[in-house]
Amino acid sequence: MTMHSAFEDSCPLFRGYPADPSKRGYLPARYVLTFLIVAARCLEYAQRACLSVTIVVMVNHTALNLIENDTPSVDDTCEVPQAINVTTPKQEGEYLWTPSMQGIILGGYFYGFVCTQVVGGRMAEIAGGKWVMGLSVLIASLLTAVTPFAADVGVAAITIVRVMLGLVHGVAMPTAFAMFGHWAPLAERSTMLALCIVGDHIGTILTMPLAGYLCEHGFAGGWPSVFYIL
Repeated sequence: MTMHSAFEDSCPLFRGYPADPSKRGYLPARYVLTFLIVAARCLEYAQRACLSVTIVVMVNHTALNLIENDTPSVDDTCEVPQAINVTTPKQEGEYLWTPSMQGIILGGYFYGFVCTQVVGGRMAEIAGGKWVMGLSVLIASLLTAVTPFAADVGVAAITIVRVMLGLVHGVAMPTAFAMFGHWAPLAERSTMLALCIVGDHIGTILTMPLAGYLCEHGFAGGWPSVFYIL
């Protein structure tokens, strides 16, 4: 058995390509696979980063400041007169989440994310990478869509949703590595993995301005539209 035939047996995607002249005009399936994985990683990082933007308008910072400053104190100093200026009205949210609560909510994602890094690759080997990756994207999208409702329930509910989101996102990267290890040739493997990492950053870069725009001009009250779209 030659090295070429052994490689075709281990990687069915390359069997008959490009040696078969009738298939030379087709886009190699490994490139389609790479595009889909990059798109999935882009979406998952967008779902990961969107709360960091929307939480700014979800929290009523003015009410929190009034609560924190509502303590009796005696001030004998004479205040310096301040110049009259006009401030732009700031959008305030409806949730009274303290900074510590916000930290718990935002950190909940990573509590779940670290738990499924090891098992993700093994799940891909047992069940198949396409199923693990597909279910990860599907479940993550559903969890993102219910985030506004969880926020209405309370801090515990939205934290649980974020932990679950981290759990399903945690299997994505090991699954991508397992799929590339099976389908990508050695000469292209590093490039495909690099594109996968690029997808992560593209998702974050696109989410920041898009989420900011939707918070002000989106439907369903602004910030909830971010979670419905993603």
